[in-house]
Amino acid sequence: MNYGFLGYPVSQAADITFCKASIVPAGDDQLPHLELTRKIVRRYNELYKPILVEPQPLIDE
Repeated sequence: MNYGFLGYPVSQAADITFCKASIVPAGDDQLPHLELTRKIVRRYNELYKPILVEPQPLIDE
C-alpha cells in the first residue's frame, strides 16, 4: 500500500473544504470520495468547533 491509496482522498477533502464548497459537482464514480470528505468534515466539526462546511453532491447527467 502506498501513500496515494490513503493520501488522495484526504487531499481531495482538503481541496474541497478549504474553498468552503457547499455543493460539489460529482459523477457516480466520485461519490465514495465525496462521502469520505463528508465523514472527515463531520468528525472534525465534532472534535473541534464547527467551521467546515459539509459538501453536498451535485450529480449531472
